[in-house]
This record gives sequence, C-alpha cells and structure tokens, in this order.
Amino acid sequence: MYIDALLDEANRVVGSARYALDGLKFKVYVRDPADLSAIEGALSRSLRSSIPIVYLQADVCREDLLVEIEATGESGRVAFGVM
Repeated sequence: MYIDALLDEANRVVGSARYALDGLKFKVYVRDPADLSAIEGALSRSLRSSIPIVYLQADVCREDLLVEIEATGESGRVAFGVM
C-alpha cells in the first residue's frame, strides 16, 4: 500500500518510528459520489475500522484523478501530512 511507503519515508526522515498507520486520520475527497462505495471498500480492506475517515464529495486536485486521500498524523510536537 502506498500509505505504508509514505509512513516509512516519514519515519526515515525523522530518524525513528514515530508514525504508524493507526495514528493517522484520513480525509478522502471523492469526485463522483457514485464511486464512494468502491472507494470505501478498497480502504476498508487496507485500514482498520477504528481509523477515522471522513469522505467528502469535492473537486480533486487534478482533473484526471477520481479520488484524493489526505492523511495526517502527529507524534509529539512533530506533525506530518500527506496529500
């Protein structure tokens, strides 16, 4: 999963394992509401049900994308966000 690769890189940059998948919060921007069920299904197979996810119908950053996922997490005084 790409999110795991991003977490690995964030932990490499800070020099320790500060960030974990269970510590993230997600905002998922969905271009077409008809795609929501498929997107929810894909994320539910990859993430625990206890992880906070907010789904929003919105324009996505690039016209050729159907979904954009924003993940944020904190570790002490250091914050990390991905878009």
